[in-house]
Amino acid sequence: MTVVEQKKFYTKRQNHLEREVMSVDLGLATQTPDLEELLGLIRQYPRLILANYSCNPALGLSLLRASPELEELSLETSEMQAADVLDLAQVLPRLTKLQVLGLQGLHIGDSNAAVLVTALSNLTQLRVLGLGANCLTADAADDLARVLPDLTQLQVLDLAVNNFGNRGVDVLAGVLPCLTQLQVLNLAVNHLGDEAAAVLAGVLPHIPTLQELK
Repeated sequence: MTVVEQKKFYTKRQNHLEREVMSVDLGLATQTPDLEELLGLIRQYPRLILANYSCNPALGLSLLRASPELEELSLETSEMQAADVLDLAQVLPRLTKLQVLGLQGLHIGDSNAAVLVTALSNLTQLRVLGLGANCLTADAADDLARVLPDLTQLQVLDLAVNNFGNRGVDVLAGVLPCLTQLQVLNLAVNHLGDEAAAVLAGVLPHIPTLQELK
């Protein structure tokens, strides 16, 4: 990414689609900042990356609560604590204009995922959902299966580098045809066997929009 402008602990830059995003490094926000300028930029460029979220989750939540117009949100951190996941789950339903939500690599696990996934049902404009590398198993697939039918605009679903296994894929396959706009499904590195491959092969004809399966 090319840095376009840098001020304090936040940066305006371009993402891989050459769209301007605000990137905020919460690890560098050592003091309580004046947020007015930053919030003004977020309103102008409603695409936000929160890096090192676990270093200052309170500030992250403040930004999210004050930014209901967000269209894209990505969290970058090594691991999220259960309390932080719960707080995030309470804020997400307010962000009803979100089209892209990146929650990869947070290592939240099944119990935290159950809370977080439930909060997604209100985000009916989501087009891209990233939940890769979150230590999710078939139990999390059960929770996802209850929410995914509400996300009818979803085009990209990234569930790579988890541990859904054959049972998890079997559960997800039951609701994938509800995603009538789905173009990309990433299930790479999920400990899948021949049984999962057979289940996916059976459901593919019912997802005519799908262009890429990993």
